[in-house]
Amino acid sequence: MRRDGVSMIFRSFLFILYARSLLAFETSFTYRLEAGREECFFQDVPKDSTTEIEYQVIEGGDMDIDFSLYGVNGHVIRTDRRQADGMHTVNSDKEGLVQFCFGNTFSRVTEKIVFIDIGVNRDDDDSWTTFDQIDDSVDSDFKPVADSVHRVTNDMEKVQRDQDHIRGREARDRHIVESNLFRIPMWSIVNCLVLILTTGLQVYFVRRLFIDDRGIKT
Repeated sequence: MRRDGVSMIFRSFLFILYARSLLAFETSFTYRLEAGREECFFQDVPKDSTTEIEYQVIEGGDMDIDFSLYGVNGHVIRTDRRQADGMHTVNSDKEGLVQFCFGNTFSRVTEKIVFIDIGVNRDDDDSWTTFDQIDDSVDSDFKPVADSVHRVTNDMEKVQRDQDHIRGREARDRHIVESNLFRIPMWSIVNCLVLILTTGLQVYFVRRLFIDDRGIKT
């Protein structure tokens, strides 16, 4: 009986992972957007789902970009102008395509590198029927373990989302540090050259004060 209960717990755990793989989808990627261009992406979403789209500009210019989000019906849900990052949610009551666009048309020279994270969660109570049946068949001594597995799975999804967000922040901060490693020495060299030039001009003008250009003969 005890062995059967452990086996049921294990099957419950496997089913949770399988159900999560069907109910949730998440992907992240980095895109290089050239100057003066606008690029759009599409994400297929199921019925009764929640889509979260997060973006961060990690390199380029003033680290800003335009963002537009369109729902399944094609209507504009959110528009950001020259923002460094943002996170928006789309609740869809029907199946279709969600469109989101990034614009760098205001920049004529500088390209932008954008980190994009997309998460789609489907809220379908019917998909948990099998799990509820398994959960009810588990012995009462092992049922808290199954509940703990369920909570751990939810917490792991939250941790993964936070890690993706931190990874985007870390990439942007790393680019800033690498840029400073180039700018600081160059700025120091420029200051040294200006200081040397100023010193030379001061010596020249001081010496000119003691030169008699009248050429008087005695």
